[in-house]
Amino acid sequence: GDYIHSFNCVVINLNMINKGVPKERILVTYLPKGHGDQKETKKKYSYKIDFVYSDDFFNSKIVGVRKGNKFLLTEDYLFVSQVLEEEKQEIQLLIANNTDRRYEFQPIITNQKSFKEHSYTFLDTSEDMVFLFINNIGSSVKFGNIYASGDKGKDFSLSVKNNLQLKDGDNDFENVKSVDGVYLANVVSGKYMKLAKQQIMNQLKEQKMAQKKGQNSKKLQLSINYMNYAKTLITHNKGGDWKRLTAPQLDSNGNPYDCKDYCYLHLYSFSSKIPQM
Repeated sequence: GDYIHSFNCVVINLNMINKGVPKERILVTYLPKGHGDQKETKKKYSYKIDFVYSDDFFNSKIVGVRKGNKFLLTEDYLFVSQVLEEEKQEIQLLIANNTDRRYEFQPIITNQKSFKEHSYTFLDTSEDMVFLFINNIGSSVKFGNIYASGDKGKDFSLSVKNNLQLKDGDNDFENVKSVDGVYLANVVSGKYMKLAKQQIMNQLKEQKMAQKKGQNSKKLQLSINYMNYAKTLITHNKGGDWKRLTAPQLDSNGNPYDCKDYCYLHLYSFSSKIPQM
């Protein structure tokens, strides 16, 4: 009568078997006492779902993380997102070595723990490190911060702020595969963030005034076009330092750009699909 989320199920691969993990091991997210044709819960994260694994085709099972809703298995690590506050959709990310016979999970460590965490996106794991996108505000916001892992995968440091992301999880973040350590990212500037914050503060004041008068308050909405403040950054050292792209001197017709002060190259990516915020 129990239900296993088929959309989040992994069978251990050969490399992990060679390191001591049983070849029969299966990892799943698991909804105890579920029945019938199950669908995802209305809320994105649920207290009811656990992360479990089995080495004997579920004659028995081990609960790896209570309230563990989603997971990712990389070449070296196993990550699981655990629900902290279902109502507020706040979560934390746990990590364990993928070769452990019995997983020992610990929260990842970032240098920004004063922020709440609402979602994670793994952007790249190809160069012996992990680039992790964390949304610290909520589903209504289309940007967040990118963190880069240390050698052991547990410790993360802030690499670049305000990276753009679509609702389907596509980020303006690319690994230049032909050159080690080179990545591109589109972000919104600090000026945009200040203007957006001030606009939201003003609207919140208007909402409170309307409530006091018994009037219907308007929905919070930004009228600032984020694309006017978007910029492309590049790193040559795996996210240690980022800088803007130098603009070409001539356009496609061979004419010089009318740019007297600061001129930079901006690359369009997934964020060009985002409507005005």
